[in-house]
Amino acid sequence: MITWIASYPRSGNTLIRLILKEVFGLRTKSKYDDDKSVPGYDKMVELLGQEPLEAAWREALPQLRESVEEHFV
Repeated sequence: MITWIASYPRSGNTLIRLILKEVFGLRTKSKYDDDKSVPGYDKMVELLGQEPLEAAWREALPQLRESVEEHFV
């Protein structure tokens, strides 16, 4: 099952990810490929509790939809 976190730029998406991790212990996934060359990328991903997708988005989407676990994307 997927719970979508959708927002406009600068509307609080990162804050929601941080709250989900720190308050509820939930990790999130991202549909988009992040720029891993940004300095501090690994620290930011860990701080926000972001998990990598296990496959490319087109393959991962059906798996996430059919899963009995809840996935925040």
